[in-house]
Amino acid sequence: MPLEDLLGFLNRAPFEPFRIHLTDGSSFDIRHRELCMPGARSIAIGIRDPNQPQIIYERLVQVASSTSQALNRSPRPGLRKATDKRVE
Repeated sequence: MPLEDLLGFLNRAPFEPFRIHLTDGSSFDIRHRELCMPGARSIAIGIRDPNQPQIIYERLVQVASSTSQALNRSPRPGLRKATDKRVE
């Protein structure tokens, strides 16, 4: 995915949550722009989990697409399924 496309999602005003889909089939829900930090060739995604906070690093070429949609809120942050990760 081109960096410009990702920046378009991050710089929307007002910010709208979006989902990043990776080429391995996994996805991350980006609910706050502060937890998605794109670089020239990679992206860092912060995972807010009180039990195990972490940062995921992915190469931009592994980001297949992003979709903007109404993302369901779950009562607890963290992983939703084995391949779907939610970022809050």
